[in-house]
Amino acid sequence: MLPKLGPSLTSLQYKSSTWNTEAWQHLSFLAQCTRLLSVDLELQANLIDSWRGLVTVLHEIVAQLISPVISEIRLELYLISPKDDFAISALPDSEFPAIDLGSIHDLMKRPLFNSLHGASVLLGWARRGRLTCDAVITAEEIECRLRLILEPWEKRGILTVSAYDEATDEEIRRERAMLHPEREDAGEGAGGKEAYPPEDETVLASDQDNEGGHGGAVQDAVEDSEG
Repeated sequence: MLPKLGPSLTSLQYKSSTWNTEAWQHLSFLAQCTRLLSVDLELQANLIDSWRGLVTVLHEIVAQLISPVISEIRLELYLISPKDDFAISALPDSEFPAIDLGSIHDLMKRPLFNSLHGASVLLGWARRGRLTCDAVITAEEIECRLRLILEPWEKRGILTVSAYDEATDEEIRRERAMLHPEREDAGEGAGGKEAYPPEDETVLASDQDNEGGHGGAVQDAVEDSEG
């Protein structure tokens, strides 16, 4: 449906299915949406890939947006490891300063984003874990790094970011015990914040230029066959 509607869509909301950490690789349909004014995406990313993987996901999302009239971007990105409930990446925190951000910055500086006046990014946890093996990063520091990754929009004053604290070892132990009481003695309720992703893949599209000249809405809800 999207390839046919794409050129006329002015608003799009896309939610990938729960625990699908590869949906961000299949956003080519966004390139069909040449008149988008606003886009709202909810995706998952594999936290095992650490910060370099996160930059790759953000790069791919920005690369697929080609509407020269887009004014608002909303992204909710949830971190998870499909193989572990509360995973910790094996990569060290020292990897982050070595990541080349030049390519994503060049994409964000394209003239087609001149009309963009608002971009919000939420980085949450499907199951709380850590992006590196040797540090526990606070929400404040994660937000600081997101601003660095998305610096061109931060400098324009149009970027809003929010994040959640990484889990400490003790929090991971408690939450694992609560989730799997048959394996461990149940602990007390875990502290900190949690953010959970949507359950099914959903596309909500709004076409404001239908034949009758009145604002209409087209909704297409698709359940991912993989779960």
